[in-house]
Amino acid sequence: MTPALDLEDQVSIDRLCRLLEEDLDFHDQDSGYASHNIHSFPAKFPPQLPRKFIQALTLPGETVLDPMMGSGTTVLEAFLLGRRGIGFDIDPLAVMLAKAKVSPISHHDAVIWSREIISNARESFFFRKRALYNEIDRMWDEETREFVDYWFSREVQLALTALVVEINRINDENLRNFFSVILSSIIITKSGGVSLALDLAHTRPHRVDRAIDWNGCPLEMDTSKRSERRKLSKKNPLPLRRV
Repeated sequence: MTPALDLEDQVSIDRLCRLLEEDLDFHDQDSGYASHNIHSFPAKFPPQLPRKFIQALTLPGETVLDPMMGSGTTVLEAFLLGRRGIGFDIDPLAVMLAKAKVSPISHHDAVIWSREIISNARESFFFRKRALYNEIDRMWDEETREFVDYWFSREVQLALTALVVEINRINDENLRNFFSVILSSIIITKSGGVSLALDLAHTRPHRVDRAIDWNGCPLEMDTSKRSERRKLSKKNPLPLRRV
């Protein structure tokens, strides 16, 4: 025999039913506030949706649980509304994104580190390429290397590795995770990223047929799982544009 609902449970169910009958279309509203747009992620719902339910069904200081949090939209909304947000996900990227969204960092420290990361990475890219090649060989096994060679030009691999090396020097875990997410956001993106994929925000991206470097010079597009290996120079820097 199913026990009868107490009055508090019934009130909550009635409130939920009323919410579900309301207009839940938020596509005409700005969803880019706070840190919601820090990184692309498939199938994100607008933050106004969990915000509406959190405000109606919980009180400040209460706990909001999202057992499949994805990029952490609900957890961030709980945080912004003064609730205790808890999220779970088996996707390591999702965990990294959610943590970056809700972990406070010093604006001053972020600016200082961003300048140092870029400065040191540029120096490594132009003057310490051999060390970067060695780091690439250390990081990846043969299978991973073939995958990376297929999706990234050699010059982009070197530049990204230079950034990774500098980010890993950061001792503060929240800052290091924040910059790791920023780095990931220029790779996993709907458009304008640094890979040879048309859309890495999708689960099955397609590789471009043609690509040019920053100076407009065409890159050789090997159809095998090995990327072009042209020599680099100061006149042929990192950024990759697709055509």
